[in-house]
Amino acid sequence: TDTSIVDIDEEQKKLDKLLTEKESMEKKIDIIHKEIAELETKHLEVEDTLDEWDGEKLETQYSEFLSLSKAKYELNEKITTQTEIRKTLQDQKQHLDGHKYDENCDICMENSKSIRSQKEEVNNKLEQIHIQINTYDSNLIEINEKITKLGDIKTLWNEYKETKERYNKISQNLDNRVSKLLGGDNELEKLKAQIQNKNKDIETYYENENTIKKNEEVKQKINTIKTQINSDRNKLNQKNNQALKLNGTISSTQNQI
Repeated sequence: TDTSIVDIDEEQKKLDKLLTEKESMEKKIDIIHKEIAELETKHLEVEDTLDEWDGEKLETQYSEFLSLSKAKYELNEKITTQTEIRKTLQDQKQHLDGHKYDENCDICMENSKSIRSQKEEVNNKLEQIHIQINTYDSNLIEINEKITKLGDIKTLWNEYKETKERYNKISQNLDNRVSKLLGGDNELEKLKAQIQNKNKDIETYYENENTIKKNEEVKQKINTIKTQINSDRNKLNQKNNQALKLNGTISSTQNQI
C-alpha cells in the first residue's frame, strides 16, 4: 500500500468493521458447533433405536401383511357376491317348492317336469355356491391366521418408518450444519487475513509517519516556491512591459525634437 495516500482514520474504520464482522462470525460458528453437538446426540439416540429393529424383516412382514389384507378384502367381496346369489337361488327354490299340481292332469304333469328340471338346476347351483363359499371361508380363516401370526405389524412398521424418517431428517440437518460450519470457517479465515493485512497497513503508516509528514512539507515548500516563481515571473513581465512603454515614449520624444 502506498502510505503517502493512506487515510489513517478511514483505515481504522475499516479495521473496526472487520473486527466486528469477525466477532459476529465467531459467535455464529459457536452456535453452529452447539447445534451440531445437539444433532449428533439425537442422531446417536435415534440410530440406537433403529438398531433395535430388523428393518429388512419388518419390511418383508409388512409387505406380506399388505398382500394378505388385499387377499382378505377380495375374498370378502367374493363371499358377499356369492351370498347374494345364494339368496336369490333360495328364493327361486322356495317359489318352485311352493308350486302345486294335479297328478291326474296330463298338462299339469307335463308342466311339473319343467318345474322339477328347474328345481334340480337351482339345487345344483346352490350346492356349487355352498362349496365355493365354504372354500372362501376356509381360505379366509387361513389368511386371518397368517395375519394374526404377524402381530401388530402395522403399528410396528409405522413406528419404524417414523423413526427412520426422523433419522434421515436429523442426518440431513446435520449435513447442512456441517456444510454451514465449513463455510463459516472459510469466511472467518478470510476476515482474519483481511484484518492482518489492514493491521500491516496501519503499522506501516505509523512507521513511515515522519517520512509522510516530510513529504508533505516538501510538497508544501515546492508549491510555495512555485508560487513565488510565478509571482516573480509576473512582476518581471510587468517591469518589461513598463520598460517597453518607457522606451517607446523616449523614442517618440526624440523624434519630435
